[in-house]
Amino acid sequence: MRKIFEFSVRQPMFVNLLTVLILVVGIMTLKSLNLDVFPDVTLDIVLVTTDYSGATPQEMEKLITIPLEKELKEVDDIKEMSSASIEV
Repeated sequence: MRKIFEFSVRQPMFVNLLTVLILVVGIMTLKSLNLDVFPDVTLDIVLVTTDYSGATPQEMEKLITIPLEKELKEVDDIKEMSSASIEV
């Protein structure tokens, strides 16, 4: 490690040139990266779980499941939807 410091002190022009070269290459590489802020993501399966303590499956169906299914039918590209209201 000491030899690196000694070399840096003896050859300041080379060290400065190397630093600028690394910065320029880094900036050029950064500009060439393809970054998406909001990339397209396709999900195969979506699972929604609701917990309503003390409610029967029939109440869950009426209060939660059916209204939720009605809202989700408005979403495009849903090919299949299934639901189950069970007591656990």
